[in-house]
Amino acid sequence: MNRLFLICLLAVMSIATVRAQSLDSLFMKVENLRQQRITHYSDSLRDSVFQLFEAAIIEIAAHPEFCHLTPQDSAEDTTSYSGRDYAYSFMNHSTWVFSPDGRLRICSWDDLGGGSYHSYTNYLQFRDESGACTTLPIDTATYSTEVGYFKIAQAEIESGRLYIALGYGTYGGGKQHYRVRFFQLEEGTLREREAWYPDGQELTVVCNRPQNPELTYDPDTQTISYLEFEYDEDTGFYNETFTRRKILLK
Repeated sequence: MNRLFLICLLAVMSIATVRAQSLDSLFMKVENLRQQRITHYSDSLRDSVFQLFEAAIIEIAAHPEFCHLTPQDSAEDTTSYSGRDYAYSFMNHSTWVFSPDGRLRICSWDDLGGGSYHSYTNYLQFRDESGACTTLPIDTATYSTEVGYFKIAQAEIESGRLYIALGYGTYGGGKQHYRVRFFQLEEGTLREREAWYPDGQELTVVCNRPQNPELTYDPDTQTISYLEFEYDEDTGFYNETFTRRKILLK
């Protein structure tokens, strides 16, 4: 089912049904479907279970209480995770991550396609100045780098508040990648800020699976830093030699 159509359909349904359900019951519904999703990921019930799971996520997003949920209420603690942990987390859970101010949140999960190549489904929700929430699927283009999002940071810059979304993915072959995206709320809508990307290109950090690029955001200095490992053309892998890259958001 087309995701945009699914969102519109559930938005209409939510007027009559979502208000009658508690947010806790919807989370329980998602948890039940999450377990079914893992059980049926390779059998004849896969498509129907996966569609019900995605619809239940959108039901949560449409619930009026969820729109005003705080990061402390629902965010999963991923501070101790590494690459392999993120991969298994997205396979086994649907993870909502929140910006510190609670106005931007992303739900990510692994599509369980099998094999070492991982693709992800992501829904982004933002709350505008009026207190209304908008939910939309992101990274749906075929050329999008496949990641699940594990953190949203924020920075105060000259043009306003900047949101920094950090994602993780792997296409197998012994490698993994991290993606950084920049968003700002402007005139009631969310806009991606390509100007912050180095050379105007998508910011993606690639390395071998055992390597840690140490991708971090320091709110005190408003600096994004990461290790850029040297690529070896002969082996097709990355050496242990690296350059530390920094992006100053001021």
